Amino acid sequence: MSVAVGLLDFYILEASEYVDQLDALVGAAAHAPPESTPFITAARALRGSSTMAKLLRMAELAGSVERVGRAMRDGSVRWTPDLRSAVVSAIDDMRVLLRTVRSWSASEEQRAATRIAELRRFVPDGAVAPNNPIGGAVSPNFFASEVEAVASALDAFVGTPTNAAALDEALGRVRALRGIAALKDLPPLADVADAIERA
Repeated sequence: MSVAVGLLDFYILEASEYVDQLDALVGAAAHAPPESTPFITAARALRGSSTMAKLLRMAELAGSVERVGRAMRDGSVRWTPDLRSAVVSAIDDMRVLLRTVRSWSASEEQRAATRIAELRRFVPDGAVAPNNPIGGAVSPNFFASEVEAVASALDAFVGTPTNAAALDEALGRVRALRGIAALKDLPPLADVADAIERA
């Protein structure tokens, strides 16, 4: 794992927030499933953040949690005590793994792989319709408008470098974009988002 220390520190803070969100949602879902939209959004954002930090096993684990959320939303999987227990265990292990990302080893790989396999027993491949926001919930117009908003915010920051609010707006939009699965289908946009985040 070769990730800049500053980026890794930022990742740990950001990812911890997403894990906290997932934990709160599941904690309030003892008998009924967690709210699907914030659950899926937090898992997707964690997946995107982990991918950007080059922590691919963490990204895969977050993606498995996201698949559970989409499967529950689509009605292909029910929120049972066993599924809740598996999701709680995955969230607990994500918290443990975040504390060890600086010294990631075969032990962490195995812990993440075990949780991924456990979640896949509940949502096997093919159980969830492919997530295709470009053709579905998220249109090309959405990407165009978000990219335009990022560009405007960056222009405002370049014009007035003391305008931290403009930079915050650009970064917020970039982070939201990179959490969208369809971003990988637009390689130039993904590369630009990566460059803005690093800058």
